[in-house]
Amino acid sequence: MTRLSNRDEGFSLIECMVSMGVMLFLMASVFHVLGKYQRGYQNEQATTDMRQGARGAMELLSQEVGQAGYLGSTPTPRALSASVTGSSTDPQTVALSSTANLFPGEKLLVDTGAASEVVAVTSVSGTSVSGIFRKNHAQNVPVNTAGVFAQGVLLPPAPGQPTPNQLQIFGDINGDGILQYVEYTYDPAAGTLSRSITPYPDTVQGPARVLLRNLQPNPGGTDFFQYYLKPDNFGKTYRTEVTVTATTQTESPDPETKQYRTMTSSLVLTARNVLSARDLANNRLTDRIQTMTKTGNTCSWSILPAQFCTP
Repeated sequence: MTRLSNRDEGFSLIECMVSMGVMLFLMASVFHVLGKYQRGYQNEQATTDMRQGARGAMELLSQEVGQAGYLGSTPTPRALSASVTGSSTDPQTVALSSTANLFPGEKLLVDTGAASEVVAVTSVSGTSVSGIFRKNHAQNVPVNTAGVFAQGVLLPPAPGQPTPNQLQIFGDINGDGILQYVEYTYDPAAGTLSRSITPYPDTVQGPARVLLRNLQPNPGGTDFFQYYLKPDNFGKTYRTEVTVTATTQTESPDPETKQYRTMTSSLVLTARNVLSARDLANNRLTDRIQTMTKTGNTCSWSILPAQFCTP
């Protein structure tokens, strides 16, 4: 009986303490590894968010610079509301089925085939436009708008024009027949990139909204926006490319190194419609090069900087 009793004895106090110590060590090791993986995941997530934010801003810039200078056709067909008798020199006021988004200086393609002609709009009033119609046109013939603006991208950094921290573009940015003025501004003090968009014919600039935060100075002091200028055969300069360089930083430091991660992105954007305007000018095909007019130093659309318009 004594021998059986001894065999049924439990762990001693020393054995329990050793077992608990081993278990605590193993648990501490497991939690240390789990904590390390969790910190690594959090850091990778912050880096991914930083990259996605920069990528989204670059994609938007690429799309809008690509559309800069574009003047698309209106989604709603437009036609003459009455017949027109042509005159070689005298301006006429002609009613249209719609004058939405038309502006002084715009070139309209009136009619089709041999009867077609390009008419420059001198003024817009109600549902009528004024211009010189040189040919006869019947009622309900189509009136189309299309073309490109040579001034789709504004040139810095002359006085009164944007700095290398600012990009101003103009055109049918969304391809919906509505002209838009878009302004990007990099604020090095705040470390932000903001964007405002204003549709024609609004006279108050749209509110600026922040696209990117935690921006840092670019390596080597590279400008945020850089412009490539290309002249035509007659000495006029076109802003055909924009290089965007942005250095972004994570919102929180790396849990392991206690350092912030940064990433520099650079993208060359082609203003293809401005390039088309240059090609048209080289071939003396200026009928499809659109212009907005100005009186004195004020554009017909007052929201635009005067450099977008022609006298």
